[in-house]
Amino acid sequence: MTDATFPRVAIEPLECFRESWRRIGGEYWLFLGITTVGLILGAVGPLGVLLGPMKCGIYLCYRQKWRGEQVRFETLFRGFDYFVESLIATLIVMLVGLVVTLPCVFVGIGGTILLVGLAAASRQPAYMALVVAFGIVGYALLILLASLIGSFFIFAFMLIVDRRLPAIEAVKRSATAVWHHLGGMLALSLLSAAFSLAGLCLCYVGAFFAAPIVYGAIVAAYQRIFGIDGVADDVRVTQLAL
Repeated sequence: MTDATFPRVAIEPLECFRESWRRIGGEYWLFLGITTVGLILGAVGPLGVLLGPMKCGIYLCYRQKWRGEQVRFETLFRGFDYFVESLIATLIVMLVGLVVTLPCVFVGIGGTILLVGLAAASRQPAYMALVVAFGIVGYALLILLASLIGSFFIFAFMLIVDRRLPAIEAVKRSATAVWHHLGGMLALSLLSAAFSLAGLCLCYVGAFFAAPIVYGAIVAAYQRIFGIDGVADDVRVTQLAL
């Protein structure tokens, strides 16, 4: 596959999760340590300054596993080799997310305040029920919107480490590939979000136990679309010009 083409394939979320477990199941605890440390360290730095390198390091470990190489924990910190490009990609993703979601948040807050005011003035229980319903629906829509936005950039960090692309090119190529597989990728993002949310409900730490499988599912989808050198894939594809 040249840099000018990528394959269009069917992305089946459940199959991606099954492949994730099949590949990393034997070393699940190692990948649990890798993803847990990576996510915690990534959350420490301001403005996501460490999140990008940590994600690159995580994907480097998965790349090694997919290629049948020995995975070492210290590979996680090789993500700092891509510090500049990963930081740029992180800032792009954060900026796009803020531009799209902040107006929705303000509308939701304004609508909630208005409904609460109407409920207080009328003292009608129906208004309070409307406030609760508005909040639930608004939160669900915000999660859906965030999943949609996030799905477009889901491959950016993997492209930085696997293809050594500059940040802007990686973000553009990820968005283009996802656009051509929008249904499957959105379903994968929503399933990943549900999987992580279920983990959060288990005293929060459950999300860390879900992370190794979620990241593996993303790598499985990446392999189907872009391919990974040294990894055989029996998925039949049709080349599609970017």
